[in-house]
Amino acid sequence: MSPDARQYVYRLEGYDDRWRGPTADPAAAYPKLPPGSYTFLARPAFSPSASSASVPFRVLAPLWQRPWFLALAITAVLAALVTVHRARTRYLLRIESTRRQIADDLHDDVGSRLSALALSLDVSSRTLPEVARDEIRDRADQTRSLLSDLRDTVWVVDGAAGSLLDFLERSRSTAEALLPDAAVATQTEGPLDVSLSMTERRHLLALAKEAIHNAARHGRPAHVTITVTSHPDGTVQFAVTDDGGGFDLDGPRYTGHGLRSFRRRAEALAGTLDLHSDAAGTRVSVDFRPSSQRGWRDRVRHWLRTARTLPHG
Repeated sequence: MSPDARQYVYRLEGYDDRWRGPTADPAAAYPKLPPGSYTFLARPAFSPSASSASVPFRVLAPLWQRPWFLALAITAVLAALVTVHRARTRYLLRIESTRRQIADDLHDDVGSRLSALALSLDVSSRTLPEVARDEIRDRADQTRSLLSDLRDTVWVVDGAAGSLLDFLERSRSTAEALLPDAAVATQTEGPLDVSLSMTERRHLLALAKEAIHNAARHGRPAHVTITVTSHPDGTVQFAVTDDGGGFDLDGPRYTGHGLRSFRRRAEALAGTLDLHSDAAGTRVSVDFRPSSQRGWRDRVRHWLRTARTLPHG
């Protein structure tokens, strides 16, 4: 037999664009064929008119590429997400229920007792000798101050009325109580029905109280303005401005605990702090984006962080 008679050409229909060969190798290799149907054709290399031998076959897709497996995997992922979401929802509902119960108990029990105590001290001061009257009135004022702090705590924990407008009204009440001789004004811009989380309420209220306390202790202002601006992009600016004497930002108080407190509150809000003080007055402001105004990417990241901390059971 002529050596040429043992040579052949071959082609894989569905994969090759042209004939391969000639070759006398009894094996034809096709590594890493994609899934699909093929027909292997072979004929003598130097007999174009000869008929081709054909072998049809099929390459099956790997298990993870088969439609039923992909559908099952997608279903499993969706079921897991739904399960985590339901667990998170139940967890948050339990927290919300506990918070409201604590807020109700504080308001109805402790709040009522403090209110009754303040009233009792006021009544007692009217019947006591002049020497003890001032001290009893001072105790009544301290009790009312505790009652005010308790109401702020209830507002932070409960959050049934946790919008920017509620925060502005509470800040104004604090300023009027701490600065009875100053004219307290409020300025607003944009919608104030923006919801605040419990963490945001806590840090905003603490920041406002710190700014107002500083004005009362150091500035002795005649005018105080509380400003809340809600921008179209979802960011919010809160500011307390007074016309008091101001203070030295490089002094020991504001290079120490005071400034750290402001910065810590602003960082907790993921915001930016701006503090300015001179002889004409003081302005404390913070710009931040409430969680209710964040985009879906931030919401997903927060949701995943929360899901990882869910308790078992």
